Amino acid sequence: MSKKILVVLYKFPPMGGIATRRWVKLSKALSKKGVEVHVLCADYNYQDRVNWSKDLPESIAIHKYKSRFPSWLMRSHDNKFAYHVSRLTKFVLSKLFFDIDEAQHDGYNIVSSAKKIIEEYDIRNVLASGHPVSLNYFASLTKYDLPNINLIQDFRDNWNDLGVFAYTKGCKRFSTKKKHVFQEALSVNYANHVINVSNELTNIMKLRHHNAVNTHFQTIYNFYDPDDYQAIIPVQVSDFSLCYFGSLFNGRIEAIYRLLDSIEASDDQFIKDNLHIKLYTNYPKNKIKAQYEPLLDTRFKIFSMVEPDQVANLINNAYACLSINSIGSEYAFGTKIFEYFALDKTVFHISNGGELYDVLRESGQIVCQYDKSDIIRALLALKAQYISPPTSISASQSESKFSLKSASDSFYRLLK
Repeated sequence: MSKKILVVLYKFPPMGGIATRRWVKLSKALSKKGVEVHVLCADYNYQDRVNWSKDLPESIAIHKYKSRFPSWLMRSHDNKFAYHVSRLTKFVLSKLFFDIDEAQHDGYNIVSSAKKIIEEYDIRNVLASGHPVSLNYFASLTKYDLPNINLIQDFRDNWNDLGVFAYTKGCKRFSTKKKHVFQEALSVNYANHVINVSNELTNIMKLRHHNAVNTHFQTIYNFYDPDDYQAIIPVQVSDFSLCYFGSLFNGRIEAIYRLLDSIEASDDQFIKDNLHIKLYTNYPKNKIKAQYEPLLDTRFKIFSMVEPDQVANLINNAYACLSINSIGSEYAFGTKIFEYFALDKTVFHISNGGELYDVLRESGQIVCQYDKSDIIRALLALKAQYISPPTSISASQSESKFSLKSASDSFYRLLK
Protein backbone atom coordinates (compact mmCIF):
# COMPACT_ATOMS: atom_id res chain seq x y z
CA MET A 1 0.00 0.00 0.00
CA SER A 2 1.39 3.42 -0.98
CA LYS A 3 1.96 6.12 1.58
CA LYS A 4 -0.51 8.99 1.61
CA ILE A 5 -0.17 12.57 2.79
CA LEU A 6 -2.47 15.56 3.13
CA VAL A 7 -0.57 18.84 2.80
CA VAL A 8 -2.45 21.80 4.31
CA LEU A 9 -1.47 25.13 2.76
CA TYR A 10 -2.87 28.56 2.15
CA LYS A 11 -1.00 29.48 -1.03
CA PHE A 12 -0.78 27.11 -4.00
CA PRO A 13 -0.98 27.53 -7.78
CA PRO A 14 -2.56 29.25 -9.56
CA MET A 15 -1.49 31.61 -6.75
CA GLY A 16 2.10 32.69 -7.26
CA GLY A 17 4.87 33.95 -5.01
CA ILE A 18 7.90 32.25 -3.53
CA ALA A 19 5.75 30.84 -0.70
CA THR A 20 4.05 28.45 -3.12
CA ARG A 21 7.28 27.02 -4.53
CA ARG A 22 8.37 24.82 -1.58
CA TRP A 23 5.39 22.49 -1.58
CA VAL A 24 4.81 22.50 -5.30
CA LYS A 25 8.32 21.09 -5.71
CA LEU A 26 8.07 18.70 -2.75
CA SER A 27 4.65 17.47 -3.86
CA LYS A 28 6.11 16.70 -7.27
CA ALA A 29 9.08 14.86 -5.78
CA LEU A 30 7.02 12.85 -3.27
CA SER A 31 4.55 11.91 -5.98
CA LYS A 32 7.45 10.52 -8.04
CA LYS A 33 8.36 8.35 -5.05
CA GLY A 34 4.91 6.78 -5.17
CA VAL A 35 3.29 8.88 -2.42
CA GLU A 36 -0.39 9.69 -2.89
CA VAL A 37 -0.36 13.46 -2.38
CA HIS A 38 -3.45 15.45 -1.44
CA VAL A 39 -3.26 19.25 -1.09
CA LEU A 40 -5.79 21.37 0.79
CA CYS A 41 -5.42 25.06 -0.04
CA ALA A 42 -7.38 28.30 -0.21
CA ASP A 43 -9.63 28.80 -3.22
CA TYR A 44 -8.11 31.42 -5.50
CA ASN A 45 -9.99 32.78 -8.50
CA TYR A 46 -7.05 34.34 -10.31
CA GLN A 47 -4.05 33.17 -12.34
CA ASP A 48 -0.84 34.82 -11.18
CA ARG A 49 1.62 35.49 -13.97
CA VAL A 50 4.51 33.75 -12.18
CA ASN A 51 3.60 30.46 -10.51
CA TRP A 52 4.75 26.86 -10.51
CA SER A 53 1.71 25.15 -12.04
CA LYS A 54 3.90 23.49 -14.68
CA ASP A 55 5.57 21.43 -11.93
CA LEU A 56 2.34 19.84 -10.74
CA PRO A 57 1.75 16.27 -11.96
CA GLU A 58 -1.83 15.19 -12.62
CA SER A 59 -1.55 12.58 -9.86
CA ILE A 60 -1.74 15.27 -7.14
CA ALA A 61 -5.27 15.73 -5.78
CA ILE A 62 -6.01 19.39 -5.03
CA HIS A 63 -8.84 20.24 -2.64
CA LYS A 64 -10.00 23.81 -1.96
CA TYR A 65 -11.48 25.57 1.03
CA LYS A 66 -13.10 28.98 1.08
CA SER A 67 -11.05 31.59 2.92
CA ARG A 68 -12.65 34.56 4.63
CA PHE A 69 -9.77 36.74 3.49
CA PRO A 70 -10.66 38.42 0.14
CA SER A 71 -8.66 36.64 -2.54
CA TRP A 72 -8.31 39.76 -4.70
CA LEU A 73 -6.06 41.19 -1.99
CA MET A 74 -3.61 38.31 -2.53
CA ARG A 75 -3.04 38.97 -6.23
CA SER A 76 -0.51 41.36 -7.74
CA HIS A 77 -1.89 44.51 -9.34
CA ASP A 78 -0.28 46.18 -12.35
CA ASN A 79 -2.67 49.11 -12.08
CA LYS A 80 -1.27 51.64 -9.57
CA PHE A 81 -4.68 52.64 -8.24
CA ALA A 82 -5.69 49.01 -7.63
CA TYR A 83 -2.29 48.34 -6.05
CA HIS A 84 -2.63 51.19 -3.55
CA VAL A 85 -6.26 50.34 -2.76
CA SER A 86 -5.21 46.73 -2.13
CA ARG A 87 -2.35 47.76 0.19
CA LEU A 88 -4.58 50.14 2.15
CA THR A 89 -7.35 47.54 2.48
CA LYS A 90 -4.91 44.89 3.70
CA PHE A 91 -3.47 47.32 6.23
CA VAL A 92 -6.94 48.16 7.61
CA LEU A 93 -7.99 44.51 7.75
CA SER A 94 -4.75 43.55 9.53
CA LYS A 95 -5.54 46.07 12.24
CA LEU A 96 -9.23 45.29 12.63
CA PHE A 97 -9.91 41.64 11.78
CA PHE A 98 -6.73 39.81 10.68
CA ASP A 99 -4.17 40.64 13.36
CA ILE A 100 -2.53 37.18 13.10
CA ASP A 101 -2.66 36.41 9.39
CA GLU A 102 -5.02 35.98 6.46
CA ALA A 103 -6.04 32.43 7.47
CA GLN A 104 -6.97 33.06 11.12
CA HIS A 105 -10.74 32.97 10.54
CA ASP A 106 -10.65 29.86 8.35
CA GLY A 107 -10.41 27.33 11.18
CA TYR A 108 -13.80 25.71 10.68
CA ASN A 109 -13.40 25.37 6.91
CA ILE A 110 -9.84 24.03 7.18
CA VAL A 111 -10.40 21.53 10.01
CA SER A 112 -13.71 20.21 8.70
CA SER A 113 -12.31 19.85 5.16
CA ALA A 114 -9.12 18.19 6.41
CA LYS A 115 -11.00 15.67 8.54
CA LYS A 116 -13.30 14.81 5.65
CA ILE A 117 -10.36 14.22 3.27
CA ILE A 118 -8.43 12.18 5.87
CA GLU A 119 -11.37 9.88 6.52
CA GLU A 120 -12.46 9.57 2.89
CA TYR A 121 -9.01 8.65 1.58
CA ASP A 122 -7.70 6.87 4.69
CA ILE A 123 -4.74 9.23 5.11
CA ARG A 124 -2.31 8.77 8.02
CA ASN A 125 0.10 11.65 7.34
CA VAL A 126 -0.87 15.31 7.63
CA LEU A 127 1.54 18.19 7.05
CA ALA A 128 0.78 21.87 7.64
CA SER A 129 3.13 24.47 6.22
CA GLY A 130 3.12 28.05 7.48
CA HIS A 131 3.18 30.97 6.88
CA PRO A 132 0.23 31.69 7.51
CA VAL A 133 0.98 30.22 10.92
CA SER A 134 -2.73 29.79 11.70
CA LEU A 135 -2.60 26.69 9.51
CA ASN A 136 -0.21 25.02 11.95
CA TYR A 137 -2.60 25.75 14.82
CA PHE A 138 -5.61 24.38 12.91
CA ALA A 139 -3.63 21.25 12.04
CA SER A 140 -3.05 20.67 15.78
CA LEU A 141 -6.83 20.84 16.33
CA THR A 142 -7.23 18.23 13.60
CA LYS A 143 -4.71 16.03 15.41
CA TYR A 144 -6.67 16.46 18.66
CA ASP A 145 -9.78 15.02 17.02
CA LEU A 146 -7.85 12.38 15.05
CA PRO A 147 -4.98 11.42 17.39
CA ASN A 148 -3.77 8.54 15.19
CA ILE A 149 -2.56 10.80 12.39
CA ASN A 150 1.15 11.49 11.95
CA LEU A 151 1.29 15.29 12.16
CA ILE A 152 4.23 17.15 10.60
CA GLN A 153 4.49 20.88 11.23
CA ASP A 154 6.61 22.64 8.60
CA PHE A 155 7.69 26.03 9.96
CA ARG A 156 9.41 28.08 7.27
CA ASP A 157 9.89 30.77 9.94
CA ASN A 158 9.50 30.23 13.65
CA TRP A 159 6.12 31.61 14.63
CA ASN A 160 6.99 33.94 17.51
CA ASP A 161 10.37 34.91 16.11
CA LEU A 162 8.67 36.86 13.35
CA GLY A 163 8.78 40.59 14.07
CA VAL A 164 5.01 41.00 13.79
CA PHE A 165 4.52 38.59 16.72
CA ALA A 166 7.28 39.99 18.94
CA TYR A 167 6.15 41.59 22.19
CA THR A 168 6.08 44.58 22.34
CA LYS A 169 7.52 45.36 18.92
CA GLY A 170 4.71 43.68 16.98
CA CYS A 171 2.17 42.49 19.56
CA LYS A 172 1.15 45.60 21.43
CA ARG A 173 -1.12 43.80 23.89
CA PHE A 174 -0.01 41.15 26.33
CA SER A 175 -3.24 39.22 25.77
CA THR A 176 -2.42 38.94 22.07
CA LYS A 177 1.08 37.66 22.81
CA LYS A 178 -0.33 35.02 25.17
CA LYS A 179 -2.63 33.84 22.39
CA HIS A 180 0.29 33.45 19.99
CA VAL A 181 2.38 31.56 22.53
CA PHE A 182 -0.53 29.24 23.35
CA GLN A 183 -1.24 28.49 19.69
CA GLU A 184 2.42 27.84 18.92
CA ALA A 185 2.75 25.56 21.96
CA LEU A 186 -0.30 23.56 20.92
CA SER A 187 0.98 23.31 17.35
CA VAL A 188 4.31 21.92 18.56
CA ASN A 189 3.07 19.68 21.37
CA TYR A 190 0.53 17.88 19.18
CA ALA A 191 3.05 17.38 16.37
CA ASN A 192 5.00 14.21 15.73
CA HIS A 193 7.61 16.19 13.81
CA VAL A 194 8.49 19.88 13.68
CA ILE A 195 10.54 20.97 10.67
CA ASN A 196 12.59 24.14 10.33
CA VAL A 197 14.63 25.41 7.38
CA SER A 198 17.82 26.09 9.37
CA ASN A 199 19.61 24.56 12.36
CA GLU A 200 19.48 27.88 14.17
CA LEU A 201 15.68 27.97 14.04
CA THR A 202 15.50 24.29 14.98
CA ASN A 203 17.65 24.84 18.06
CA ILE A 204 15.47 27.77 19.16
CA MET A 205 12.38 25.56 18.93
CA LYS A 206 14.09 22.76 20.87
CA LEU A 207 14.96 25.14 23.69
CA ARG A 208 11.57 26.79 23.71
CA HIS A 209 9.60 23.53 23.66
CA HIS A 210 11.91 21.19 25.58
CA ASN A 211 8.88 19.71 27.39
CA ALA A 212 7.41 18.44 24.10
CA VAL A 213 8.91 14.99 24.70
CA ASN A 214 6.98 13.25 21.92
CA THR A 215 7.91 15.80 19.27
CA HIS A 216 10.91 15.26 17.00
CA PHE A 217 12.64 18.43 15.79
CA GLN A 218 14.53 18.39 12.51
CA THR A 219 16.10 20.74 9.96
CA ILE A 220 15.23 20.31 6.29
CA TYR A 221 16.81 23.08 4.28
CA ASN A 222 15.24 24.87 1.38
CA PHE A 223 16.55 23.55 -1.92
CA TYR A 224 17.04 23.90 -5.64
CA ASP A 225 15.36 21.75 -8.26
CA PRO A 226 17.76 20.56 -11.01
CA ASP A 227 14.79 20.42 -13.41
CA ASP A 228 14.72 24.23 -13.37
CA TYR A 229 18.20 24.41 -14.88
CA GLN A 230 18.14 21.74 -17.58
CA ALA A 231 18.07 24.38 -20.32
CA ILE A 232 20.99 26.30 -18.80
CA ILE A 233 24.28 25.47 -20.50
CA PRO A 234 27.31 26.24 -18.31
CA VAL A 235 29.55 28.88 -19.84
CA GLN A 236 33.22 29.77 -19.40
CA VAL A 237 32.97 33.23 -17.82
CA SER A 238 35.82 35.59 -18.74
CA ASP A 239 34.36 38.70 -17.12
CA PHE A 240 35.63 39.14 -13.53
CA SER A 241 32.14 39.97 -12.28
CA LEU A 242 30.50 39.84 -8.88
CA CYS A 243 26.70 39.90 -9.17
CA TYR A 244 23.98 40.41 -6.58
CA PHE A 245 20.28 39.64 -6.96
CA GLY A 246 17.64 40.92 -4.54
CA SER A 247 16.79 43.67 -2.09
CA LEU A 248 19.41 45.92 -0.52
CA PHE A 249 17.02 47.35 2.05
CA ASN A 250 17.02 46.43 5.75
CA GLY A 251 20.69 47.26 6.11
CA ARG A 252 22.09 45.17 3.24
CA ILE A 253 23.29 48.27 1.37
CA GLU A 254 25.88 48.71 4.14
CA ALA A 255 27.67 45.60 2.82
CA ILE A 256 28.01 47.27 -0.59
CA TYR A 257 29.50 50.36 1.02
CA ARG A 258 32.00 48.24 2.98
CA LEU A 259 32.87 46.35 -0.20
CA LEU A 260 33.50 49.58 -2.12
CA ASP A 261 35.57 51.00 0.75
CA SER A 262 37.67 47.84 0.77
CA ILE A 263 38.32 47.98 -2.97
CA GLU A 264 39.44 51.59 -2.68
CA ALA A 265 41.68 50.73 0.31
CA SER A 266 43.23 47.74 -1.44
CA ASP A 267 46.71 47.97 -2.96
CA ASP A 268 45.77 45.46 -5.64
CA GLN A 269 45.45 47.19 -9.00
CA PHE A 270 44.09 44.07 -10.72
CA ILE A 271 41.00 44.12 -8.50
CA LYS A 272 40.53 47.87 -8.99
CA ASP A 273 40.85 47.63 -12.78
CA ASN A 274 38.94 44.41 -13.45
CA LEU A 275 36.30 43.65 -10.82
CA HIS A 276 32.80 44.51 -12.06
CA ILE A 277 30.07 44.67 -9.40
CA LYS A 278 26.55 44.32 -10.81
CA LEU A 279 23.54 44.77 -8.55
CA TYR A 280 20.13 43.60 -9.76
CA THR A 281 17.96 45.21 -7.13
CA ASN A 282 14.98 47.40 -6.29
CA TYR A 283 17.26 49.79 -4.40
CA PRO A 284 16.95 53.27 -6.03
CA LYS A 285 20.08 54.99 -7.26
CA ASN A 286 19.06 58.26 -5.63
CA LYS A 287 19.34 56.64 -2.19
CA ILE A 288 23.04 55.84 -2.62
CA LYS A 289 25.14 57.88 -0.18
CA ALA A 290 26.66 60.93 -1.80
CA GLN A 291 30.25 59.78 -1.17
CA TYR A 292 29.67 56.66 -3.31
CA GLU A 293 27.87 58.37 -6.20
CA PRO A 294 31.13 58.99 -8.14
CA LEU A 295 31.69 55.21 -8.13
CA LEU A 296 28.27 54.49 -9.63
CA ASP A 297 28.55 53.11 -13.18
CA THR A 298 32.33 52.89 -12.80
CA ARG A 299 33.11 50.73 -9.78
CA PHE A 300 29.58 49.30 -9.56
CA LYS A 301 26.34 49.34 -11.53
CA ILE A 302 22.70 49.09 -10.46
CA PHE A 303 20.20 47.31 -12.69
CA SER A 304 16.48 46.81 -12.21
CA MET A 305 15.12 43.63 -10.63
CA VAL A 306 14.56 40.94 -13.24
CA GLU A 307 11.88 38.29 -13.61
CA PRO A 308 12.56 34.97 -11.83
CA ASP A 309 12.89 33.09 -15.11
CA GLN A 310 15.70 35.45 -16.21
CA VAL A 311 17.77 35.24 -13.03
CA ALA A 312 19.26 31.82 -13.77
CA ASN A 313 20.82 33.00 -17.04
CA LEU A 314 22.30 36.07 -15.35
CA ILE A 315 23.74 33.92 -12.57
CA ASN A 316 25.15 31.54 -15.17
CA ASN A 317 26.96 34.43 -16.87
CA ALA A 318 28.46 35.82 -13.65
CA TYR A 319 31.86 34.77 -12.42
CA ALA A 320 30.81 34.94 -8.76
CA CYS A 321 27.63 35.75 -6.87
CA LEU A 322 27.35 38.08 -3.89
CA SER A 323 25.39 37.00 -0.82
CA ILE A 324 24.60 39.42 2.04
CA ASN A 325 23.29 39.01 5.57
CA SER A 326 22.77 42.41 7.15
CA ILE A 327 24.21 43.21 10.57
CA GLY A 328 21.83 41.73 13.15
CA SER A 329 20.35 39.26 10.65
CA GLU A 330 23.17 36.72 10.65
CA TYR A 331 20.60 33.92 11.06
CA ALA A 332 19.12 34.52 7.59
CA PHE A 333 19.34 31.79 4.96
CA GLY A 334 18.18 33.50 1.76
CA THR A 335 16.60 31.39 -0.96
CA LYS A 336 18.77 32.90 -3.72
CA ILE A 337 21.76 30.99 -2.34
CA PHE A 338 20.22 27.73 -3.59
CA GLU A 339 20.27 29.00 -7.17
CA TYR A 340 23.97 29.74 -6.74
CA PHE A 341 24.48 26.17 -5.53
CA ALA A 342 22.45 24.76 -8.42
CA LEU A 343 24.56 26.56 -11.00
CA ASP A 344 27.81 25.72 -9.18
CA LYS A 345 28.82 29.35 -8.73
CA THR A 346 31.47 30.82 -6.48
CA VAL A 347 29.72 32.58 -3.60
CA PHE A 348 31.15 35.72 -1.98
CA HIS A 349 29.29 36.06 1.32
CA ILE A 350 29.36 39.09 3.65
CA SER A 351 28.00 38.50 7.15
CA ASN A 352 29.14 38.71 10.75
CA GLY A 353 28.98 34.95 11.15
CA GLY A 354 25.82 32.86 11.30
CA GLU A 355 24.78 29.44 10.02
CA LEU A 356 24.96 30.32 6.33
CA TYR A 357 28.42 31.82 6.90
CA ASP A 358 29.56 28.54 8.46
CA VAL A 359 27.96 26.37 5.76
CA LEU A 360 29.62 28.37 2.98
CA ARG A 361 33.01 28.43 4.71
CA GLU A 362 32.93 24.67 5.26
CA SER A 363 32.11 24.09 1.59
CA GLY A 364 35.08 26.15 0.43
CA GLN A 365 33.22 29.31 -0.56
CA ILE A 366 34.54 32.82 0.14
CA VAL A 367 33.20 34.43 3.31
CA CYS A 368 34.06 37.63 5.17
CA GLN A 369 32.71 39.86 7.89
CA TYR A 370 31.88 43.57 7.91
CA ASP A 371 35.55 44.42 8.36
CA LYS A 372 37.68 46.21 5.76
CA SER A 373 40.77 44.04 6.18
CA ASP A 374 38.68 40.85 6.12
CA ILE A 375 36.89 41.94 2.94
CA ILE A 376 40.23 42.75 1.30
CA ARG A 377 41.44 39.26 2.24
CA ALA A 378 38.32 37.77 0.64
CA LEU A 379 38.74 39.88 -2.51
CA LEU A 380 42.31 38.63 -2.88
CA ALA A 381 41.04 35.05 -2.50
CA LEU A 382 38.46 35.72 -5.23
CA LYS A 383 41.18 37.14 -7.49
CA ALA A 384 43.45 34.13 -6.86
CA GLN A 385 40.62 31.74 -7.72
CA TYR A 386 39.85 33.70 -10.91
CA ILE A 387 43.49 33.66 -12.07
CA SER A 388 44.09 30.01 -11.11
CA PRO A 389 40.74 28.16 -11.11
CA PRO A 390 40.53 25.19 -8.74
CA THR A 391 40.56 21.76 -10.35
CA SER A 392 38.32 20.02 -7.78
CA ILE A 393 34.95 18.81 -8.97
CA SER A 394 31.94 19.60 -6.82
CA ALA A 395 29.32 17.03 -5.87
CA SER A 396 26.60 16.44 -8.42
CA GLN A 397 23.41 18.42 -8.05
CA SER A 398 21.30 15.38 -7.19
CA GLU A 399 23.59 14.40 -4.31
CA SER A 400 23.80 17.84 -2.69
CA LYS A 401 22.13 18.28 0.70
CA PHE A 402 20.56 21.42 -0.76
CA SER A 403 18.83 19.64 -3.65
CA LEU A 404 15.15 18.81 -3.99
CA LYS A 405 16.06 15.12 -3.85
CA SER A 406 17.68 15.53 -0.44
CA ALA A 407 14.72 17.48 0.95
CA SER A 408 12.10 15.08 -0.43
CA ASP A 409 14.07 12.06 0.86
CA SER A 410 14.03 13.62 4.34
CA PHE A 411 10.28 14.21 4.26
CA TYR A 412 9.63 10.75 2.83
CA ARG A 413 11.38 9.16 5.83
CA LEU A 414 8.89 10.90 8.14
CA LEU A 415 5.85 9.32 6.50
CA LYS A 416 3.98 6.29 7.78
